[in-house]
Amino acid sequence: MYTNQILSRDKSTPLPTRLPLSPIKKSAKTALERYCRDHLMRQNIYVDEVWSHAEAKRRVAKMKKSKVSPLISNERQLINTKSFWLFMKTDTQDVGCASVQLHNMSGRDPIHYWTDLYSDCYDAHVQTFQNFKNNHAKFPKDLRGMIAYLGDFFIEKEFRGNKERVILFTHLLFCRAFSNWPNANLLYAFIRNPDVLRGRVSLYGFTEAIPSPLRFKNVEGRSEIEHFVSITARDFNYLRDLYRTNPHKLLEQMA
Repeated sequence: MYTNQILSRDKSTPLPTRLPLSPIKKSAKTALERYCRDHLMRQNIYVDEVWSHAEAKRRVAKMKKSKVSPLISNERQLINTKSFWLFMKTDTQDVGCASVQLHNMSGRDPIHYWTDLYSDCYDAHVQTFQNFKNNHAKFPKDLRGMIAYLGDFFIEKEFRGNKERVILFTHLLFCRAFSNWPNANLLYAFIRNPDVLRGRVSLYGFTEAIPSPLRFKNVEGRSEIEHFVSITARDFNYLRDLYRTNPHKLLEQMA
């Protein structure tokens, strides 16, 4: 039986610092990244990488996405956070987007780390399970130090039906995140329960899923049950090497 508790922190204290960050290294494009870009272009889809949050907010505002999540848009969070956006676009408009942030857990356990983040965004309406707090075996051992968070994943409704396009876009996101931040131990996101049941975890390319370490109680824009999903840098490096000579295998499942 899970024991529920609400964790909160003193709002008068500053957010835990996420600096210093190691310099961003611009590595050469991998075969997997080139493959993803080339096959999106065959569908007349192009990808922009945007590091200006102001420009990203302007572009998101023109899409049918209702809003940017507080964790991505919180100005206090952004001061000490490195982040970029990827936008999918046609010749005339943006049709998809996602944001990736680099965070430093600074030795904190996952539950207290997320509480620090989300209580500031949602006024502490974040419910956690006590057993996750003390049972770190449930989380990947690479959930420590520098980690990348993927949020505000969105594709315009008329462009969502193409699973191949989704696979290409998410794997391109992985490529850019680990290329920009080679010191990140893993990349993670939270996915709603209905999307997990639809097979989105494997479709997106995540290799780990843990049910509901957090619950958002009466929080607008959040589902009560959301799953932690992730891919470690080690798993990504394995996939990158696997696809180095045969990147077409990424889409073999769609044949």
